[in-house]
Amino acid sequence: MITATAPDPDPACVPDPDVLVTSRPLDEYCALFGLTRARLAALPGPLLDCPGGAAGLAAEARGLGCRVIAVDPAYALPPPEVEARALAARASMALAMATHPHLYPSSRRCRPHRPERYLRSWDRARLLFAADSAAHP
Repeated sequence: MITATAPDPDPACVPDPDVLVTSRPLDEYCALFGLTRARLAALPGPLLDCPGGAAGLAAEARGLGCRVIAVDPAYALPPPEVEARALAARASMALAMATHPHLYPSSRRCRPHRPERYLRSWDRARLLFAADSAAHP
């Protein structure tokens, strides 16, 4: 049996370790851009998620019938490392929300006094990302 190992990524292509790899859900993107799921599903062309991070946008939009292309410098890394960076970003977000709650205004979906709900949405998006990136490398 012959096994091949992937070459080490070009150092110029490896993302900065200080840049967070986030895992936002589709609903957060819709809120940011004033979209609904129905309007998103009706878009005629492919949807570009850039930088895609470990977000659930591609998986959730595909579920709506959208054609999606997700790109991110982090995708030069092995998938487990992308997921590990997303977990680290979640921990950073949890700390920031606990330390500076006034910087995270409320929205209809997530109140500042319920950061655990917001963080669970990141957890769900990260899991969707992992499954979708395995199914659509």
